[in-house]
Amino acid sequence: MMKFLRRIGAIFVILLAICGLAFSMFGIVKIWQWRVPVTNGLTKILNVSDDLLSTAEDGLTVVDNVLDNAGTSLTTLETTTDAIVKSMEDTTKLAANFSAFFKNDLISTIKNTQISIIAAKSSAKVIDTLLYGLSNIPFLGIEYKPPEPLNESLSGVATSMDGLPKSFTEISTNLDTSSENMTSLQGQVGLISSSLSDIRENLNDARKVVQDYQTKIDDMQNWSQKIRARLKTTILILTIVLTLFLMALAVSQLGAISMALETMQWRRKEMVVAEPAPDRPTN
Repeated sequence: MMKFLRRIGAIFVILLAICGLAFSMFGIVKIWQWRVPVTNGLTKILNVSDDLLSTAEDGLTVVDNVLDNAGTSLTTLETTTDAIVKSMEDTTKLAANFSAFFKNDLISTIKNTQISIIAAKSSAKVIDTLLYGLSNIPFLGIEYKPPEPLNESLSGVATSMDGLPKSFTEISTNLDTSSENMTSLQGQVGLISSSLSDIRENLNDARKVVQDYQTKIDDMQNWSQKIRARLKTTILILTIVLTLFLMALAVSQLGAISMALETMQWRRKEMVVAEPAPDRPTN
Protein backbone atom coordinates (compact mmCIF):
# COMPACT_ATOMS: atom_id res chain seq x y z
CA MET A 1 0.00 0.00 0.00
CA MET A 2 2.82 2.42 0.88
CA LYS A 3 4.54 1.66 -2.40
CA PHE A 4 1.36 2.46 -4.28
CA LEU A 5 0.96 5.78 -2.46
CA ARG A 6 4.54 6.74 -3.15
CA ARG A 7 4.05 5.94 -6.81
CA ILE A 8 0.90 8.08 -6.91
CA GLY A 9 2.79 10.90 -5.16
CA ALA A 10 5.60 10.78 -7.71
CA ILE A 11 3.11 10.86 -10.56
CA PHE A 12 1.36 13.86 -8.93
CA VAL A 13 4.67 15.69 -8.61
CA ILE A 14 5.43 14.99 -12.26
CA LEU A 15 2.03 16.35 -13.31
CA LEU A 16 2.49 19.51 -11.21
CA ALA A 17 5.99 19.98 -12.61
CA ILE A 18 4.68 19.60 -16.16
CA CYS A 19 1.97 22.23 -15.40
CA GLY A 20 4.61 24.54 -13.93
CA LEU A 21 6.86 23.98 -16.92
CA ALA A 22 3.99 24.75 -19.30
CA PHE A 23 3.14 27.87 -17.28
CA SER A 24 6.76 29.02 -17.45
CA MET A 25 6.95 28.54 -21.20
CA PHE A 26 3.57 30.24 -21.68
CA GLY A 27 4.67 33.11 -19.43
CA ILE A 28 7.92 33.61 -21.34
CA VAL A 29 6.04 33.74 -24.65
CA LYS A 30 3.40 36.14 -23.30
CA ILE A 31 5.96 38.40 -21.67
CA TRP A 32 7.74 38.94 -24.95
CA GLN A 33 4.42 39.31 -26.76
CA TRP A 34 3.20 41.90 -24.25
CA ARG A 35 6.46 43.84 -24.14
CA VAL A 36 5.65 46.14 -27.09
CA PRO A 37 1.93 46.64 -26.28
CA VAL A 38 2.76 47.44 -22.65
CA THR A 39 5.43 49.91 -23.79
CA ASN A 40 2.97 51.55 -26.19
CA GLY A 41 0.25 51.65 -23.53
CA LEU A 42 2.52 53.28 -21.00
CA THR A 43 3.66 55.73 -23.66
CA LYS A 44 0.03 56.68 -24.34
CA ILE A 45 -0.55 57.15 -20.60
CA LEU A 46 2.51 59.39 -20.43
CA ASN A 47 1.23 61.36 -23.45
CA VAL A 48 -2.13 61.90 -21.77
CA SER A 49 -0.36 62.84 -18.54
CA ASP A 50 1.82 65.34 -20.41
CA ASP A 51 -1.25 66.86 -22.07
CA LEU A 52 -3.01 67.20 -18.72
CA LEU A 53 0.07 68.74 -17.14
CA SER A 54 0.45 71.17 -20.05
CA THR A 55 -3.21 72.15 -19.76
CA ALA A 56 -2.85 72.63 -16.01
CA GLU A 57 0.31 74.68 -16.53
CA ASP A 58 -1.45 76.91 -19.08
CA GLY A 59 -4.36 77.37 -16.67
CA LEU A 60 -2.01 78.29 -13.84
CA THR A 61 -0.24 80.75 -16.12
CA VAL A 62 -3.57 82.42 -16.90
CA VAL A 63 -4.46 82.52 -13.20
CA ASP A 64 -1.05 83.95 -12.33
CA ASN A 65 -1.42 86.67 -15.00
CA VAL A 66 -4.91 87.53 -13.74
CA LEU A 67 -3.66 87.75 -10.15
CA ASP A 68 -0.69 89.83 -11.29
CA ASN A 69 -2.93 92.29 -13.16
CA ALA A 70 -5.34 92.44 -10.23
CA GLY A 71 -2.45 93.09 -7.85
CA THR A 72 -1.16 95.89 -10.07
CA SER A 73 -4.62 97.45 -10.27
CA LEU A 74 -5.05 97.20 -6.52
CA THR A 75 -1.64 98.77 -5.95
CA THR A 76 -2.59 101.69 -8.20
CA LEU A 77 -5.97 102.01 -6.48
CA GLU A 78 -4.33 101.84 -3.06
CA THR A 79 -1.86 104.57 -4.05
CA THR A 80 -4.71 106.74 -5.34
CA THR A 81 -6.72 106.13 -2.17
CA ASP A 82 -3.74 107.08 0.00
CA ALA A 83 -3.35 110.27 -2.03
CA ILE A 84 -7.05 111.02 -1.49
CA VAL A 85 -6.67 110.41 2.25
CA LYS A 86 -3.66 112.76 2.32
CA SER A 87 -5.60 115.37 0.33
CA MET A 88 -8.54 115.04 2.72
CA GLU A 89 -6.19 115.43 5.66
CA ASP A 90 -4.75 118.60 4.15
CA THR A 91 -8.24 119.86 3.35
CA THR A 92 -9.36 119.13 6.92
CA LYS A 93 -6.42 121.07 8.30
CA LEU A 94 -7.12 123.92 5.87
CA ALA A 95 -10.78 124.01 6.87
CA ALA A 96 -9.81 124.01 10.54
CA ASN A 97 -7.37 126.86 9.92
CA PHE A 98 -9.98 128.87 8.01
CA SER A 99 -12.52 128.18 10.75
CA ALA A 100 -10.14 129.53 13.37
CA PHE A 101 -9.32 132.45 11.10
CA PHE A 102 -12.99 133.41 10.64
CA LYS A 103 -13.90 132.68 14.24
CA ASN A 104 -11.03 134.51 15.90
CA ASP A 105 -8.89 136.70 13.68
CA LEU A 106 -11.51 138.20 11.38
CA ILE A 107 -14.10 138.78 14.13
CA SER A 108 -11.45 140.39 16.31
CA THR A 109 -10.31 142.51 13.40
CA ILE A 110 -13.89 143.60 12.59
CA LYS A 111 -14.63 144.46 16.20
CA ASN A 112 -11.38 146.39 16.53
CA THR A 113 -12.15 148.17 13.27
CA GLN A 114 -15.62 149.06 14.53
CA ILE A 115 -14.13 150.41 17.74
CA SER A 116 -11.65 152.44 15.73
CA ILE A 117 -14.39 153.78 13.44
CA ILE A 118 -16.60 154.67 16.42
CA ALA A 119 -13.63 156.42 18.02
CA ALA A 120 -13.00 158.25 14.73
CA LYS A 121 -16.71 159.15 14.59
CA SER A 122 -16.37 161.34 17.67
CA SER A 123 -13.39 163.11 16.17
CA ALA A 124 -15.23 163.46 12.86
CA LYS A 125 -18.19 165.00 14.63
CA VAL A 126 -15.92 167.60 16.17
CA ILE A 127 -14.40 168.30 12.78
CA ASP A 128 -17.85 168.52 11.19
CA THR A 129 -18.96 170.97 13.87
CA LEU A 130 -15.78 173.03 13.46
CA LEU A 131 -16.07 173.18 9.70
CA TYR A 132 -19.76 173.94 9.88
CA GLY A 133 -19.07 176.79 12.30
CA LEU A 134 -16.29 178.16 10.13
CA SER A 135 -18.57 178.07 7.12
CA ASN A 136 -20.99 180.37 8.94
CA ILE A 137 -18.36 183.15 9.27
CA PRO A 138 -19.00 185.41 6.25
CA PHE A 139 -15.60 186.95 5.69
CA LEU A 140 -13.76 183.56 5.70
CA GLY A 141 -15.43 182.35 2.52
CA ILE A 142 -15.57 178.73 3.70
CA GLU A 143 -18.45 176.67 2.39
CA TYR A 144 -19.14 173.34 4.08
CA LYS A 145 -22.22 171.56 2.81
CA PRO A 146 -21.30 167.85 2.38
CA PRO A 147 -24.01 165.42 1.17
CA GLU A 148 -23.52 163.54 4.43
CA PRO A 149 -21.49 164.59 7.42
CA LEU A 150 -18.31 162.64 7.99
CA ASN A 151 -19.38 161.40 11.41
CA GLU A 152 -22.62 160.02 9.96
CA SER A 153 -20.70 158.33 7.15
CA LEU A 154 -18.41 156.71 9.68
CA SER A 155 -21.42 155.74 11.76
CA GLY A 156 -22.94 154.06 8.66
CA VAL A 157 -19.70 152.19 8.03
CA ALA A 158 -19.59 150.98 11.62
CA THR A 159 -23.25 149.97 11.47
CA SER A 160 -22.75 148.08 8.20
CA MET A 161 -20.11 145.96 9.93
CA ASP A 162 -22.48 144.78 12.68
CA GLY A 163 -23.58 141.68 10.74
CA LEU A 164 -20.10 140.54 9.78
CA PRO A 165 -19.21 138.78 13.08
CA LYS A 166 -22.39 136.70 12.86
CA SER A 167 -21.65 135.82 9.21
CA PHE A 168 -18.08 134.93 10.08
CA THR A 169 -19.32 132.78 12.98
CA GLU A 170 -21.71 130.94 10.64
CA ILE A 171 -18.91 130.42 8.12
CA SER A 172 -16.66 129.12 10.92
CA THR A 173 -19.41 126.74 12.09
CA ASN A 174 -19.92 125.46 8.54
CA LEU A 175 -16.19 124.98 8.15
CA ASP A 176 -16.09 123.06 11.46
CA THR A 177 -18.94 120.86 10.26
CA SER A 178 -17.20 120.33 6.94
CA SER A 179 -13.97 119.54 8.79
CA GLU A 180 -15.75 116.95 10.95
CA ASN A 181 -17.45 115.42 7.92
CA MET A 182 -14.15 115.39 6.06
CA THR A 183 -12.48 113.70 9.04
CA SER A 184 -15.18 111.03 9.09
CA LEU A 185 -14.90 110.56 5.33
CA GLN A 186 -11.13 110.44 5.65
CA GLY A 187 -11.44 107.61 8.17
CA GLN A 188 -13.77 105.66 5.87
CA VAL A 189 -11.46 106.12 2.90
CA GLY A 190 -8.55 105.10 5.13
CA LEU A 191 -10.39 101.86 5.98
CA ILE A 192 -10.88 101.24 2.27
CA SER A 193 -7.16 101.76 1.70
CA SER A 194 -6.37 99.31 4.51
CA SER A 195 -8.78 96.76 3.03
CA LEU A 196 -7.16 97.17 -0.39
CA SER A 197 -3.77 96.55 1.21
CA ASP A 198 -5.05 93.32 2.84
CA ILE A 199 -6.58 92.16 -0.45
CA ARG A 200 -3.31 92.87 -2.26
CA GLU A 201 -1.39 90.82 0.31
CA ASN A 202 -3.88 87.95 -0.12
CA LEU A 203 -3.38 88.14 -3.88
CA ASN A 204 0.38 87.96 -3.39
CA ASP A 205 -0.08 84.88 -1.17
CA ALA A 206 -2.33 83.33 -3.82
CA ARG A 207 0.33 84.02 -6.46
CA LYS A 208 2.90 82.22 -4.29
CA VAL A 209 0.60 79.18 -4.12
CA VAL A 210 0.13 79.26 -7.90
CA GLN A 211 3.89 79.51 -8.41
CA ASP A 212 4.41 76.55 -6.06
CA TYR A 213 1.95 74.53 -8.16
CA GLN A 214 3.78 75.59 -11.32
CA THR A 215 7.05 74.37 -9.81
CA LYS A 216 5.45 71.02 -8.91
CA ILE A 217 4.03 70.66 -12.42
CA ASP A 218 7.45 71.40 -13.89
CA ASP A 219 8.95 68.70 -11.65
CA MET A 220 6.26 66.23 -12.76
CA GLN A 221 6.90 67.06 -16.41
CA ASN A 222 10.64 66.50 -15.94
CA TRP A 223 9.89 63.22 -14.16
CA SER A 224 7.60 62.17 -17.05
CA GLN A 225 10.30 62.99 -19.59
CA LYS A 226 12.84 60.90 -17.68
CA ILE A 227 10.42 57.96 -17.53
CA ARG A 228 9.70 58.32 -21.25
CA ALA A 229 13.41 58.31 -22.08
CA ARG A 230 14.02 55.16 -19.97
CA LEU A 231 10.73 53.38 -20.65
CA LYS A 232 11.84 51.03 -23.45
CA THR A 233 15.05 50.09 -21.67
CA THR A 234 13.24 49.54 -18.37
CA ILE A 235 10.55 47.36 -19.99
CA LEU A 236 13.25 45.33 -21.81
CA ILE A 237 15.22 44.79 -18.60
CA LEU A 238 12.06 43.82 -16.72
CA THR A 239 11.14 41.41 -19.52
CA ILE A 240 14.58 39.79 -19.39
CA VAL A 241 14.43 39.51 -15.60
CA LEU A 242 10.99 37.88 -15.71
CA THR A 243 12.16 35.58 -18.51
CA LEU A 244 15.16 34.49 -16.47
CA PHE A 245 12.91 33.96 -13.46
CA LEU A 246 10.49 31.81 -15.46
CA MET A 247 13.38 29.90 -17.03
CA ALA A 248 14.77 29.21 -13.56
CA LEU A 249 11.31 28.07 -12.52
CA ALA A 250 11.14 25.79 -15.59
CA VAL A 251 14.54 24.33 -14.77
CA SER A 252 13.40 23.66 -11.22
CA GLN A 253 10.30 21.94 -12.63
CA LEU A 254 12.54 19.78 -14.84
CA GLY A 255 14.59 18.91 -11.78
CA ALA A 256 11.41 17.92 -9.93
CA ILE A 257 10.35 15.71 -12.86
CA SER A 258 13.81 14.13 -12.96
CA MET A 259 13.75 13.42 -9.23
CA ALA A 260 10.26 11.96 -9.46
CA LEU A 261 11.28 9.68 -12.34
CA GLU A 262 14.39 8.55 -10.47
CA THR A 263 12.24 7.80 -7.44
CA MET A 264 9.89 5.66 -9.55
CA GLN A 265 12.83 3.79 -11.19
CA TRP A 266 14.44 3.16 -7.79
CA ARG A 267 11.19 1.77 -6.47
CA ARG A 268 10.99 -0.59 -9.45
CA LYS A 269 14.53 -1.84 -8.87
CA GLU A 270 13.72 -2.38 -5.22
CA MET A 271 10.65 -4.40 -6.14
CA VAL A 272 12.68 -6.54 -8.57
CA VAL A 273 15.33 -7.27 -5.97
CA ALA A 274 12.72 -8.09 -3.36
CA GLU A 275 10.94 -10.73 -5.53
CA PRO A 276 12.02 -14.41 -4.62
CA ALA A 277 13.78 -16.45 -7.29
CA PRO A 278 11.57 -19.18 -8.88
CA ASP A 279 12.21 -22.81 -7.83
CA ARG A 280 14.16 -24.88 -10.29
CA PRO A 281 12.56 -28.16 -11.37
CA THR A 282 14.28 -31.33 -10.06
CA ASN A 283 15.17 -34.14 -12.41
